[in-house]
Amino acid sequence: MTEESLLGLPLAQAVCRLRQEGIEPEIEQSCAPRRPQGGGAVRVVRVLQGGHKLTVCDFYEPIKSAEEASYGGEL
Repeated sequence: MTEESLLGLPLAQAVCRLRQEGIEPEIEQSCAPRRPQGGGAVRVVRVLQGGHKLTVCDFYEPIKSAEEASYGGEL
């Protein structure tokens, strides 16, 4: 498993995968400065030390798959 394979996963799914590898991650919660915490899907946004440290954030919009996400050159 690569660190990149955990990015964007729901927290519960990422922790389950890590535990299968014998890793119990330390979890850090982050949030947008003016947005209340809670109410969204908690997803992994940063992976450090081979999965031993995860940073997670709440997301209110579903994350689209790579096939669905089309920026058309705009950001």
